[in-house]
Amino acid sequence: MIYNANQLRQMADLLKPAIATETHIRRARSQLRDAGLRVTEPRVAVLSTLLAVGRPLTASELIAAVSHREIDVVTVYRILQSLLDANIARAVGTTQRGRRFESHTGKDCPADHPHLQCRSCGTMTCIESSSIPTPLVPVMIAGFQVEHATLCLTGICARCREP
Repeated sequence: MIYNANQLRQMADLLKPAIATETHIRRARSQLRDAGLRVTEPRVAVLSTLLAVGRPLTASELIAAVSHREIDVVTVYRILQSLLDANIARAVGTTQRGRRFESHTGKDCPADHPHLQCRSCGTMTCIESSSIPTPLVPVMIAGFQVEHATLCLTGICARCREP
């Protein structure tokens, strides 16, 4: 999907409460160095935004959030791929709205945790693992070796339910 400048500004306004702090920026720089990636300003901007927001974002939301830094759209996609390849970020499967990206590599945030996603607006929220019982996932089922399992609960968020 292609967004015009006004739509990008609107998405950026939604993300303003999660502007990266100096702590997020230091953490992003550290994670990039630890993964052996070059520490560039565009990479730091994208990763620190993912860290600050605390919920999975679409590529379009990330592009909007870093648009004030004039980072090329293609560069954002390349950065996302490098973060995925380095296991700094992960892609979270969603409903019909494509992939979302998150970075949960801190000590206090597990890599695999459940999510809530709104079927109407597509917003995705992380749920603390302790909030719901952990489902038992078999390692092998019907001759299929399970390597990764995620839990995503879908429904309608409070904002979309409002009349």
